[in-house]
Amino acid sequence: MTELTMLEKALAEEVAVYRRLLELGQKKTGVLAAREVKELERLSEEESELISQAVEIEQRRLESLQVLAEHFHVPLGELTLARLAQLAGQSHGETLRRLHSEIIGVLEELKRVNHLNSALIERELAFINYSLDLLVNPKPEGPTYSQEGRDAEGKGKSRPSVLDVRA
Repeated sequence: MTELTMLEKALAEEVAVYRRLLELGQKKTGVLAAREVKELERLSEEESELISQAVEIEQRRLESLQVLAEHFHVPLGELTLARLAQLAGQSHGETLRRLHSEIIGVLEELKRVNHLNSALIERELAFINYSLDLLVNPKPEGPTYSQEGRDAEGKGKSRPSVLDVRA
């Protein structure tokens, strides 16, 4: 298998993993909106596994790029997929351009879905913080008075008690 073919295979695997991550992200949107915590945990675990796969594939892709950079006498930092598509010939060039386009499209959609999910998570966190604040710092239902007839915070005037009763 030539290095170009190995690179194409790695890119195709990356596209598949990114598409699967996109599917999970879209499922997460519904799960977050429905507040299904168990399903969110399951999706997050699956997402972590896919990210590990993507890291492994990325390593293979970088290794292939390094070999191709040496082969074409181009510095690795300057060897983009567009440049490689020019150097690789028509057959490999078309495949590389198509894969590059697919990766960009899927990543843009994944970015959009992740942004939406982040907004949903932040909304839920704001609600949770608000709820916790209500539980931890409840607001008094009305003024509370001390024995001197002042409100508990000492703001009101001292007035004589209407009832001469102690609780």
